[in-house]
Amino acid sequence: NNLVCPALKCAVLYRRSVGFFSSDVLSLILTSIPDFVKNKGKIQMIVSPMLSKEDIETITLGYQTKEQVVNKLFFRDLTEELVKFSDDNLETLYQLIVRGFLDFKIATLKNNTGMYHDKLGILTDKEGNHIVFYGSANSSLNGYQNNYEKVRVVKSWVSADRENIEDEIKEFDNLW
Repeated sequence: NNLVCPALKCAVLYRRSVGFFSSDVLSLILTSIPDFVKNKGKIQMIVSPMLSKEDIETITLGYQTKEQVVNKLFFRDLTEELVKFSDDNLETLYQLIVRGFLDFKIATLKNNTGMYHDKLGILTDKEGNHIVFYGSANSSLNGYQNNYEKVRVVKSWVSADRENIEDEIKEFDNLW
């Protein structure tokens, strides 16, 4: 099930905005995460509150542990031993948050009618090149592997795409 994601392996910043996120999506990119981490990469996720109970608990625990590490209440080695998940995806989610590689923002609508349902991804490399993708796929195993989805990709080194990329980056940054 693992995919080699060359763009993620080269990225230093991955910004993703989706209606649905599930930690099961991490199983698809596990082989690319070590290179991303070596690059000191950061992932910024904007998601709706429509998360599984397990993902909510894992994200919450990850932030609690990260705060404790930042406050030097626990040594890093002890932190690694605090939680052993039976699910590799939850363990990866937890470790990425604790170690500062992954950050979440939960998006809600002001009028509480409908839901936040954007589908945007922005990968940035060390040279400042961008790959932007958008379409119908959520950040979940179903979204990438099982569903029929359409995703469009634009690249910053294609001059005709630059304005659209700048607009998408501005929109993401404003939401962040």
